[in-house]
Amino acid sequence: MQKGKGIIGIVRSDNIVSYVWSGPNQYIGFGPSVLVTESGTYTVVITKTNGCTDTTEIKVGGDYREPDFAIKDSFFVPCDSSLIRLFIEENDIIEQYYWSFEGNFLSNDSEPLTNKEGNYSVLVTSLNGCRAKKDFKVIQITLPAGFSFTTDTITCGKTQAYLSANSPSSLAEYKWISPNGIISQNSNLVTDESGLFLLIVKDDNKCFDTVEVEVSLDTLSPFVEIDQLGEVICEENKWTFASEIHYYFRSTLFYGFRKFAIIV
Repeated sequence: MQKGKGIIGIVRSDNIVSYVWSGPNQYIGFGPSVLVTESGTYTVVITKTNGCTDTTEIKVGGDYREPDFAIKDSFFVPCDSSLIRLFIEENDIIEQYYWSFEGNFLSNDSEPLTNKEGNYSVLVTSLNGCRAKKDFKVIQITLPAGFSFTTDTITCGKTQAYLSANSPSSLAEYKWISPNGIISQNSNLVTDESGLFLLIVKDDNKCFDTVEVEVSLDTLSPFVEIDQLGEVICEENKWTFASEIHYYFRSTLFYGFRKFAIIV
């Protein structure tokens, strides 16, 4: 427990030759006023020039309560090393602040700024003169933003792809860059381009992460094969004719062949 200090005394009167004080923990003092550091009852014996004495008591109260405040165990510097604000949550009136970084003085402000990683402490003084100290850390964030995304495929029946990104950070920022260099700054994107898109996400801590997102293209025409077999009979010449035809269709290319057989 911290100890305070104060001065107690009596009104000086004539013909007083001595003042003898006694108090808690065998306290002894002399004079019309004395400095005390503990609460309790103090007794003073006054002796006059005629040898007569008088005794009186003085009760001294004490307020040794340390200032009541709270501070986070850790503060975090964003990925871009911008300044952050240090602060406490105080339940008592704080008269003085003393912030230190790695054992060295930092600031007397109530809410100083810093971007240095390391060990910190704050010493505060309340109105009763009592002090309290707490330690904490400042940590540099280096982890990239966490997020998820979905991709899509462009087909003959669906000529646009629907892309989306999602981050748990409430203030996340998104940037899509298409294969042709078109930039969109929304979390969702509708596009008729296929290929590799670049997705960049920045979270609340100003950390960036990137990923390549592929939009596939599926516009291949169907493959068709047709076989035809038949007979043509000439009654007069009694000839038999047979043909076999194969056709292949792939994309816009058409090719085929015929086979003829004449049977007598």
